[in-house]
Amino acid sequence: PLETLPARIATLKISERTDRSVSPQKQSKSTLESPCVTPRQGVSPVAVSRRNETASSSVTSTLKRRPMAIDRTNTLRDYNERLEGRDLLNLVVVGHVDAGKSTLMGHLLVKLKVVDDRTMHKNKVEAARLGKESFSFAFVLDESEEERERGVTMDIAQAQFKTPTKIVNLVDAPGHKDFIPHMINGAAQADVAILVVDGRRGEFETGFEFGGQTREHALLVRSLGVSQLICAVNKMDAIDWSQERFDEIVKKLS
Repeated sequence: PLETLPARIATLKISERTDRSVSPQKQSKSTLESPCVTPRQGVSPVAVSRRNETASSSVTSTLKRRPMAIDRTNTLRDYNERLEGRDLLNLVVVGHVDAGKSTLMGHLLVKLKVVDDRTMHKNKVEAARLGKESFSFAFVLDESEEERERGVTMDIAQAQFKTPTKIVNLVDAPGHKDFIPHMINGAAQADVAILVVDGRRGEFETGFEFGGQTREHALLVRSLGVSQLICAVNKMDAIDWSQERFDEIVKKLS
């Protein structure tokens, strides 16, 4: 009778206890590490601990393993092939809201055949549906539904065209004062800039003299390292192409 006593003790399980204070996770952990289960399963606690140590060391070694080095020897060659022997130029278009930046750049992309006739016809239909027929060229760059409904550029839009000597990345920046961070994001990527101003009487003064964005955008692009700036006087047809008005704007901008 005394010889069977250790065997009975050895076959007890921790999970058969009625103690509810121990969580199931702690119970299962106790079951694996308890010496009472060891004679029944035939596995010693020392072997279990060694196996756990081996597994943890393998995980550690896997985490410390560095990825293989990537061959970058052909990166410069591939970059030069994409440029096709041309210079890369980043161009940002800035100016006061409603100066015609997106429309002007849309005209440019259509003239350069970057935008096909099918897309332009679709933009005209969409502009007529929204009651903004004059915005069809602006829809080339203002592609989001909210921008088209409001008629205001809200985020930067990008396009690309090529000349015989350059590949130009065009960035159309918003002109509204509420979206200055987006404008700064676009101007920070630029090498040169186009400052579009509204030539109509009252509109130019609003953007340049009375707290508008024309002067602020010019100062921002300069502070962001853009040293070459083109000033485009837009909407001259609305003032009958007045040379006197043009000279006045040139003098103030200079």
